[in-house]
Amino acid sequence: MPSHQSPCRLCGHSAIFFVTRKERQYERCIRCGFIQVSLSDLPTHQEEHQEYLLHENNPNQLGYRRFLSPITNLAIKWLQSQSPDPIRILDFGAGSGQAVAVILSESGWCVDNYDPIFGPPELPPKKTVDLLICTEVVEHFHHPKNDWAIIFELLSNRGLALIMTEWSDPH
Repeated sequence: MPSHQSPCRLCGHSAIFFVTRKERQYERCIRCGFIQVSLSDLPTHQEEHQEYLLHENNPNQLGYRRFLSPITNLAIKWLQSQSPDPIRILDFGAGSGQAVAVILSESGWCVDNYDPIFGPPELPPKKTVDLLICTEVVEHFHHPKNDWAIIFELLSNRGLALIMTEWSDPH
């Protein structure tokens, strides 16, 4: 088990080895608990692109819909509880299949997509997103402090961010 310490890319405190998974070392901050990929194991933009092309995030695949259902069901429940005013929804890190948009559109909702690799590359204006959905993305942030700031800047006054990641403590 490696014993080195790195700075946490979220709060700047010390991060220590946490776990090795899929040949990458992950570190956990001893102050804020943030889990990050070791800097030496962060993929380049091109490596990320190639890896994401291997993902089968097809919105027509029943298994993938089931995987997304905790967050899409929660989103639909929240959306149905809101006033009839227009609601701007953003799938932050939508990927190539844009499955969240497809699933929510089946319930009558329109979703904007953002993905730095698959596009569209433009984010909506600040303070305009009422519901931001982010699935299996935050653990891949290269600059988490900046990326979290972007997410929070996008949210409107009533804005809600629904974040889904598989990470949990392995103990």
